[in-house]
Amino acid sequence: MDYAALRDPWVWTRIGSIYLLVAVVAGVIAYIGNDLGKKIGKKKRSIFGLRPKHTSNLITALVGSLIAIVTLTLVLIFSQEARYLLGGIDRLRGQMKYLTEEVNQLTQQIYHSRVVWGTGQPIAQGPLQPGVPSPEQKARILRQLQAANLITVRRNNDIAREKREEMLDPETQLLEWSDSELDRIAEQMMTETKVVGIRVLAARNCLYKDKVPISFELLPVSIVFHANEVVASHDVKKDNPELLREWLEFVAEVKESALRKGMYEINDSLGGGLTSAEFDRLIEDIKRLQGPGKLVAVATTDLYQTSTLQIRVEVVPDRVGRRGHHEMAARRGR
Repeated sequence: MDYAALRDPWVWTRIGSIYLLVAVVAGVIAYIGNDLGKKIGKKKRSIFGLRPKHTSNLITALVGSLIAIVTLTLVLIFSQEARYLLGGIDRLRGQMKYLTEEVNQLTQQIYHSRVVWGTGQPIAQGPLQPGVPSPEQKARILRQLQAANLITVRRNNDIAREKREEMLDPETQLLEWSDSELDRIAEQMMTETKVVGIRVLAARNCLYKDKVPISFELLPVSIVFHANEVVASHDVKKDNPELLREWLEFVAEVKESALRKGMYEINDSLGGGLTSAEFDRLIEDIKRLQGPGKLVAVATTDLYQTSTLQIRVEVVPDRVGRRGHHEMAARRGR
C-alpha cells in the first residue's frame, strides 16, 4: 500500500467526492423507489399478475438492486484501480502462476547447483614488478590467470566428486577476461616505481560449471620476507615417534608467521606447496641428525603481501643457533 499517496490532499478530495456522489445518487434512487412503491400501494396496482402487496415488495427489491448497480458503476467510472481489479483478475492469476513456477524452477536449480565464486570474491593474487616490458608483464599476468583458472577447475571438481559426476579436465578454460584490460595494466606497470599487488576477482556469482568472468584489483603492497630469510623454525628430534604431528605443527607455525608479518591468504596461498618427495627427503634428513635439530622454512624469493608462500624447508642441527640456521639454510639455497 502506498501510504505516501494518502498524504496528498487531492487523494482525499477525490475519495470524498466519490462517497458524496454515491450517497446522493443512492438517496435519490431510494426516494424515487419509495415514492413509487407508495403510489402503487395506494392505487392497488399489480405487476406481472402479483397482488398489490407483493408488487410493492418487488419494487423495493428492484430499487435496492438498482442502488447497488449504480454504486458499482460509479466506482468503476471514477476508479482505475477498481476497473483493473475486476477486469484483470484472471490475468493476475495467470501471472502469479507463471511467476510461482519460475521461482520453483530457480529454487530447484540453486538447490541442485553450488556457488563456486561469489561476486567480488578473490580467486588468486600476486605481485607485479614495476618497469617490466609490456609483453613480458602481460605474460606474467596470464600465468596468474592460469593459476586462478586451475583453482576454479579444482573447486568445480570438488563439487563433481560430491555429486559423483564426471570431473572437468584440468585444462578446461573457465575464466573469461578482457585482453584490453591486461594491456592497460601492463602499460600502467611500465610507469610504476614500486611493486604492486594484483588480485583476480569474480565479477559475478558463478555456479557449478559456470564460466567465470573476472575483474582485476591493483593494490599497494610491501615486502614481508626477503629472499633466503627465515620465515619460521620448529624444534625436532630424530627419535620422536610423532614426526607427522611435529610436521603439521611446523606447517601451522609457518602460516601463522606469514600472516603475522602481513601476508594475505586466499585459497590456501600460504600452504607452502611441499611435494611428497620433498617430505620424504626431510624425514631422511631428520633421521640423520646427531642430536636435536630444527625444521627451518626459508623464503626462496622476495615475498610481498600478495605473494604465494614460496619456501624451502631445511633440517638444521640445533647447535648452530638461530643465526646459524639462517646462514646455513641460505647457503644451501645458493
